[in-house]
Amino acid sequence: MNVHVPPQHYSSRLTRKFQATIPQAIRDALGLKAGDLVSFTLDANGDVLLGRATDDARRTERAERLQEGVREARRKFAADNALPEGMTSEQWLELMRGPPAEV
Repeated sequence: MNVHVPPQHYSSRLTRKFQATIPQAIRDALGLKAGDLVSFTLDANGDVLLGRATDDARRTERAERLQEGVREARRKFAADNALPEGMTSEQWLELMRGPPAEV
C-alpha cells in the first residue's frame, strides 16, 4: 500500500561557526546519535539532502583524519629535528659524538 505522506519541513538557525542543530524528529528518523557522521548531497536544483553517512563514508572520514595526523606528525618531526642554519649533517654528527678518541 503506497500512502502519500506530505513532507514535513523543519528549520534551524546557523551559528557563527556555520553549525546547525538537526531537529529531533529528523535525528530520530535517521537514527542519529552524537558523533555520528552525516552526509550532505547537493542536487542539480540546489536542494540539499541530509542522510546518515554510509560505512564507506565513515571509513573515508577516518582515513582522512589519520592521514592529516600523519602529515602533522611529519611536519612537527621535521621542525623539531631540523639542523641549525648552515650546518651539514657531518658537522652535526661530529658535534654530537664529540672529539675523536685517542688510540
